[in-house]
Amino acid sequence: MIKIHQILKKCSLLFGVSIIISIVFLWPSNEEKTYPIEYTQIEPLMEEESNEAANSKAQESNINEQEAIIKETLYVVDIVFNADRRQLTGKTLVEVWNRKELPTDEIKFQLYLNAFKEGKEAPVLDSFLLKTYPNGIKPGGIEIRNVYVDDELQIFSAEEVVMVVKLNSGWAPKTKKIISFEWTATIPEIHHRVGGRNSDFWFGNVIPTLAVYDNDWQTNQYELIGDPFNSDIANFTVNISIPDDYQIIATGYEEVGVQGADTRTIRVVANKVRDFTFALIKNPKKISLITNSGVHVNLYYKKTEDSTAQKALKQAVAFLAFLENKLIDYPYDELDIVENEMFITGMEYPSMVYIDSDRLNDLEGVQTVMHEIAHQWFYNLLGNDQIIEPWLDEAFSTFYTSRYLQSQGQMHSVTQELLTAERKNKSTTIGSVKNYTTWNSYWKSVYQRGSYMLFDLQHLMGQNLFDQMMKTYVEKYAYNTVSTIDFRGIVRQYYTIELDSFWNDWFNSE
Repeated sequence: MIKIHQILKKCSLLFGVSIIISIVFLWPSNEEKTYPIEYTQIEPLMEEESNEAANSKAQESNINEQEAIIKETLYVVDIVFNADRRQLTGKTLVEVWNRKELPTDEIKFQLYLNAFKEGKEAPVLDSFLLKTYPNGIKPGGIEIRNVYVDDELQIFSAEEVVMVVKLNSGWAPKTKKIISFEWTATIPEIHHRVGGRNSDFWFGNVIPTLAVYDNDWQTNQYELIGDPFNSDIANFTVNISIPDDYQIIATGYEEVGVQGADTRTIRVVANKVRDFTFALIKNPKKISLITNSGVHVNLYYKKTEDSTAQKALKQAVAFLAFLENKLIDYPYDELDIVENEMFITGMEYPSMVYIDSDRLNDLEGVQTVMHEIAHQWFYNLLGNDQIIEPWLDEAFSTFYTSRYLQSQGQMHSVTQELLTAERKNKSTTIGSVKNYTTWNSYWKSVYQRGSYMLFDLQHLMGQNLFDQMMKTYVEKYAYNTVSTIDFRGIVRQYYTIELDSFWNDWFNSE
């Protein structure tokens, strides 16, 4: 099967170049007055035809074009990295459609980095403060400047983790807005999804991204527990200027950059992804393997033992093949596994995952690698509200990791006796990340109990029928956002026996 990435790569090259040229030549220097990015579209010449036929074709073309464009948001971002200041200076253009039925008079972005601003309480449990801030708490944050929407300067507020842009004119359904702004991000000295180790840096959830609009804006705080994120599929073209001695690893694929005196600018293209992340590492070790389906799997590391890294990479490739067989093909050409320093053991992003170095060096660290790889299907391909219904990605990722390990004789099978006992256990409840006060209670309820529920469902349906159902589930909702109701609806299509008591028991609902 030809991957989405391969199809879109050729299409994006010419389009992306034109956008980059627009940014370079139309975004003014610091000495000039700041104006928004100009955005133009070149329409093809057409042969003459009757007005009626032309109008009919034009209307049909506009509808088809609108339906196609509405599906994805486009981000074009220019970034300059200053290692000494621990800063990113950025310029962002976003093209986005109102895909919903209701208009809105504002647009909201998530600025997760502002959770680490000076004066704010660190969004980390006390028990993890020392590992998260080994050198003491040193803040960061992001500043926004000059917000334009459709060539008009807008009023906005961006002090917290949500930026609110008040629109001069409303945003009607099925219409497009072009938003541009400038920003400066200061990276806190921290070991988290964002942070650094010595001279190396990683940037998880740093770039400002749109909040989800579903006839109302769904915005999130940076919760102490769980992954407090929720985002739609989008296309990214990101130009990153970095010092020569850094290697960039990023969501998407990197192209040959423009060389400067002691810097270079790399263009990164990531199509049909839910987030964008990148890391800047000096002289990492890199090992690679190619799967039978042609996916390049790369592992970047420094502290991990070479033999351990080799084993982890081989297991990652085998697990990727397992998931492609059980679900649908991995949609990109490349998967990067990057060792870093985090108080959490791993973190998933599209086509790229971070693994804490201590965990990667552990004998069982490969389980975390697999879990984060499974998130490429559950969180990325199938999005979900990771705050309200985190089980939809965490439980499924845990379930498939366990299934693979069991198939390899590396984990004991989950017995029906265990499932029956756990089903009646009222001490754990599958719920929102806001329901839990410790990472352990969150793991037991969402990861473990959620995966047990899937094992129990597989037992009821039989493995073959369960696997057919899961393929349909992923195929139907790929690149969309799912809910528990959606999943139960797919189950009902394949298993017609009443399951109300099953769901009530596992979700501890009345």
